[in-house]
Amino acid sequence: MLEIKKILENNDVNFVFHPKSDNLPVDKIDIELIIENYPENLPNKLELIFVPGIEEATDGLSLLQFYASLNLKINEKEAVRVDLMKLMSDINYTLAVGAFILSLDEDIIYLKYNLAIDRSKDKDLELKVSRIIWLINRHFDTYTHLFVEINSEKVSYNEIKTRGMN
Repeated sequence: MLEIKKILENNDVNFVFHPKSDNLPVDKIDIELIIENYPENLPNKLELIFVPGIEEATDGLSLLQFYASLNLKINEKEAVRVDLMKLMSDINYTLAVGAFILSLDEDIIYLKYNLAIDRSKDKDLELKVSRIIWLINRHFDTYTHLFVEINSEKVSYNEIKTRGMN
């Protein structure tokens, strides 16, 4: 995780480092996601962790997980949740990185992406990490307003399909 911290520092990315502890099984980095015109004005974050146990199972290949959650209380109505999932399915088809998921257990929308890293061969890790962070933030900038519109029942999935995703 030290190399990821250095990459973030070199790119002037604000982050909080959480070292492994009794309550946290692995080191974790939190990066605040700044979402343009986010009506809820609530903090959103991107978490980075190395998935434990992968190096041993793959002879040195690491898996860096990017996990971003949207701070939005999900509507309890089944029809709204179905519309959110339909919209996410359409969006996921076009995404360059990761996938949006509606976690029904936790009532959150999140995006998850895993980056496989071969530390002996990966010479452009800084470029990959910085671009993935930018892409994830851009995905949230582009689509959050649609999630909010459906969740607040201002529009339905069918209305968005008719008008387009703008």
